[in-house]
Amino acid sequence: MNDLISKIKAYTGGAISRDEFSLWFFTFAREIEREYSSGPLLEMVFEIEGILAESSSGGWSEADLIDELESVAVPEPVAQAGK
Repeated sequence: MNDLISKIKAYTGGAISRDEFSLWFFTFAREIEREYSSGPLLEMVFEIEGILAESSSGGWSEADLIDELESVAVPEPVAQAGK
């Protein structure tokens, strides 16, 4: 999972292009789908596949895609107790 999160952060931080991320991701996703039948990594892969599909068919801006991928890679912090 760390490889995936690192690659998402590389894309969202501007270190790699959308095309570079997509090429890497779809190769990575195929490997994960072959190796795992369930689990959090596979769920994350499916979520990102959905995000990428929606972004390309829905005409999302680059900023929209980055926001969505960041929400997967860096989940919102759990609310502090007592608030």
